[in-house]
Amino acid sequence: MSTDEFSNVNLADGKITEVKGLSGDVEVVCIDWEEKRLVLTFKDVIGLHAFSPEEVDLSHVVATRSDPEIQHAIKVAEEESTGQTCYKFVSAWSESSVLTIIAQDVAVAS
Repeated sequence: MSTDEFSNVNLADGKITEVKGLSGDVEVVCIDWEEKRLVLTFKDVIGLHAFSPEEVDLSHVVATRSDPEIQHAIKVAEEESTGQTCYKFVSAWSESSVLTIIAQDVAVAS
């Protein structure tokens, strides 16, 4: 999924209900403002920052390939730069990222 496609995932007024590590992948279960369930599976994860993300009202999600956290994750994980993307889930109240994931790709399912 491209960064633009991910940034168009509408989670305004949605919430993260679960974050699960799955052998190099991370699964994030969300509900949108209409209570529709979305499952986002991040592939080949090399970094994750979480600040009590469950049940926080979200304003939006964003994906970028130019965030400095990518280089930091590559250095700490001793990985090579292979086009990783930084995915952020942003709080509606603080406008801060409550969950940041550095991964190769993401798939979205309902």
